[in-house]
Amino acid sequence: MNINFKCIKMNGFTKVHSAVVSGGVYVTQIKNLKVLILTEYYPQYLKYFYEKHPSVVNLSFEEHRKEIFEDHFGWPAELSEYMNQQGIQTEFIIANAESLQKKWAEENEFRSYSIWNWKKEIAMEQIKCFQPDILWVDSIFDYYGRFVKDALKYSKKAITWVGSPFIEKIDVSGFSVLLTENPNTFKSIQNQFEKVIITKPGFDPEVLKKIGSVEKKYDVTFVGGISASHTKRAEVLAYLIKNGINIKVFGYLPPGKLKSIVLEVLHILKHRNLQTAISTLKQTFVKTDFQRNVESIKSVHQVPVFGLDMYRTMAASRITLNIHIDVVGKYAGNMRMFESTGIGTCLLAEHSESINELFEPGKEILTFNSKEDLLEIIQKLLNDNEKIEQIAKAGQKRVLQCHTLERMFNDIKPAFDIS
Repeated sequence: MNINFKCIKMNGFTKVHSAVVSGGVYVTQIKNLKVLILTEYYPQYLKYFYEKHPSVVNLSFEEHRKEIFEDHFGWPAELSEYMNQQGIQTEFIIANAESLQKKWAEENEFRSYSIWNWKKEIAMEQIKCFQPDILWVDSIFDYYGRFVKDALKYSKKAITWVGSPFIEKIDVSGFSVLLTENPNTFKSIQNQFEKVIITKPGFDPEVLKKIGSVEKKYDVTFVGGISASHTKRAEVLAYLIKNGINIKVFGYLPPGKLKSIVLEVLHILKHRNLQTAISTLKQTFVKTDFQRNVESIKSVHQVPVFGLDMYRTMAASRITLNIHIDVVGKYAGNMRMFESTGIGTCLLAEHSESINELFEPGKEILTFNSKEDLLEIIQKLLNDNEKIEQIAKAGQKRVLQCHTLERMFNDIKPAFDIS
């Protein structure tokens, strides 16, 4: 069956063609380069956003998406807007935002999507319409393999961003470039990419204007999720709680037993990752140290916060913690480090071999080597407001100078074959 489609509304950003000028001489010119960033947002965030902004479903696709962008959930959308300002025509697709995506389909008279596969079918239609030079696929592995290969019929090149060194086998064929914050990402198959570019996420200072002045009301916070992949995180947080630290934890916790079984069965069927399946099932049926730690955390657990509310929570903290996912290894640099310091909060992070490349420990952030070390640091630090403020200001200064969207964009330019 032949499908006729129109491309009516696929022009969500201002199309600007510009050049970088130095002393009246054109150094770099970006002309007619088109990039489509394809991602999915956390389902928890989408539920959170639409509960706070129910009326957006009545807006047009462009107005609807703009409202999501205004909430500053993560750096990819912020980077896409920055790229537009640099003259790259950039589209940003949130493939699992159902009301948003179906609004685009309605406006573009695309009706040939199914109730069970609408995410990929609408996304593919958007790629057809936009015809990007570069298709950027975020860490959404369901779109690897066949989807990417089909999408290359309508785009010249595919690249991918993956933020953690996942170890499960995966089909990366079709991708030319791997962008990542961790050199160990896909380490055994990096030779399948033409380029591997290591960079760190950038902070958008627009967030500071949006949140304004925030009163400090929490001594210590951790803002982030806890799952079977965060056993160290759970251990450290539970240890602080048991030792009397006034900490609040904002984020999701592991599901209950029945839901864990269902999810694990689905995981086995989908990814055939038996090692992870066995580990999670063991945690489901046998009460492990991890489960006991989660029980302790429930006593201080708060509802998850996202977007600008997440930034406000961090800004309201005297100290906020960063504890990486278990598989990260020796490389620090998740987005939480730049979010917390960027909004001007004192960051206390686990030590890693690479942390000196990002911040100066003891001056711009504080670091710990063990849970016992962390407890001692917090107990002393809570009685030293002057030091907390000094660390917070120095960390924020470093982020606003070095860990910016501009720096990230310059890092990834080779992925677009521009200098």
